[in-house]
Amino acid sequence: MDGSFDVYKSKRYSEEAKWICIYPLYLNARKTIAHGRRISKEKAVDSPTSQEVFDVLSNAGFKVKLEVGVARCFFIL
Repeated sequence: MDGSFDVYKSKRYSEEAKWICIYPLYLNARKTIAHGRRISKEKAVDSPTSQEVFDVLSNAGFKVKLEVGVARCFFIL
């Protein structure tokens, strides 16, 4: 290797690039695991909104950002 990839090693990711994205679908008790729910049904909630997820995480002290208009699944009506 000629070192041409060294530039990628030296670049730092932005803080936002390291964030974890949590979509309401992951927490929705009405969805199945196959349809995107990522936690047990017992811990899930009924049809959470992105604003509710934002509020809960903000109040818990997490650094959060709400991206309005960004859909996890464009085919879900």
